[in-house]
Amino acid sequence: MPRRIPKFLDLKPFVEGVSYHAGYGTEQAKTKGFNHLRPANATNLRMVNRQMKLKRSRNNLPLLGPLKIPPPQDRIKQWNIVPGDKVGVRGDEDSSKVWDVAAVDRVLNTVLLTDTSGQAKNLLVRPPEDLGEDKDDTPTGHRAVPYWNCKLLLGYRELPEPHSGEMNNIPFFAKRMRKTPPKYDGYSHSWTWKRYAIAIEPRIPGYKLQSSIPWPKPPPKQHLPRTPKDTPLEVVQQVTYKPPLFSTDLYGPRPLPPPKEDFLFQIMNPHLPKVYHGTQPVEVHLVDELSNPHARAKKIQRWQKTLENRKALLGSLIAEQKRLYRLTDREARAQAIVLWKEKIEQAQKSKKKQLLKMRMEAKGHSKKLKRKAMKAEKTKRKLRELNLAAAPNQYLPPSMVQPKLNV
Repeated sequence: MPRRIPKFLDLKPFVEGVSYHAGYGTEQAKTKGFNHLRPANATNLRMVNRQMKLKRSRNNLPLLGPLKIPPPQDRIKQWNIVPGDKVGVRGDEDSSKVWDVAAVDRVLNTVLLTDTSGQAKNLLVRPPEDLGEDKDDTPTGHRAVPYWNCKLLLGYRELPEPHSGEMNNIPFFAKRMRKTPPKYDGYSHSWTWKRYAIAIEPRIPGYKLQSSIPWPKPPPKQHLPRTPKDTPLEVVQQVTYKPPLFSTDLYGPRPLPPPKEDFLFQIMNPHLPKVYHGTQPVEVHLVDELSNPHARAKKIQRWQKTLENRKALLGSLIAEQKRLYRLTDREARAQAIVLWKEKIEQAQKSKKKQLLKMRMEAKGHSKKLKRKAMKAEKTKRKLRELNLAAAPNQYLPPSMVQPKLNV
């Protein structure tokens, strides 16, 4: 059964993260899906604003305005700027300053930037229109800017400075970009496409805009420090594999299990040269027994065998009708199909009866075991609660006899 896709956008991440961007802010460069394009329910949005206000007041945080989510038609489907890229900001005084993309929010169309020397440690940021000097939601050294205010860094070139004219390494950015239609990559379970630059700034004479812009590489995996419980490197690098004594080719001959006589002869005559090799793996000889009977390949094999048996049964019935009643091929086939369907239906009914009988027997057996257990428990309870009346024929062990006190 396919998984049901929700109709509306899930707004719970905004409440759990207290701030706006803490919910859908992501540091993943890959696009796993396009669920961020779903519309937001107005009733749920009012409830989320109320919960966010209450939660921020409890945490002694400054109150924010209502959460404003852009409509689906204003959200960006394919993001050409992802975490790990380097961008510049349009409209800044220093337009050549390079920022690192720490995270993106695909719901609010916002990019979290950090200085090239800093590291993003907190996604608790605010939309650009709500930022100010008196707001404390944006971490130090970070900026939250709209997606359309970012321009992707393509590289550095030796160009003359605009004012002084000296040659210097000046960054150049993609002014406009285009992309190819998205394709699903089954290996990484994400959507991928190619991005190209249409125009650059500043203009570089002779620069060709034909090659696609590579995506940022993920950061290297950080391994934990080694502890005394870890396996030493020399132990890991030891080669302990021994090649088998039989052919490993899939289409090669399967090794036959040793005969019973050779095994018994080896046990009875240990002083003679070995005939039976005891190190041969037993799993090779038990492939059919150890394989999963409910695997898809086994089910297909059983169904194909059933179809072959039904086809053979139909052929035998057609030949029998022609031989007994001297009918033509068409008449014999028509009569045989009727008998064939009746036989298949009878076989299915008998199989169902047999399965029902086995289930009833198993159910009755379980009831019988349950009755036996209840009877044994009842007998134990009677013995525990047994009280014998005092009588001359009753014998009490000496340990239970109380000594008489001499008064």
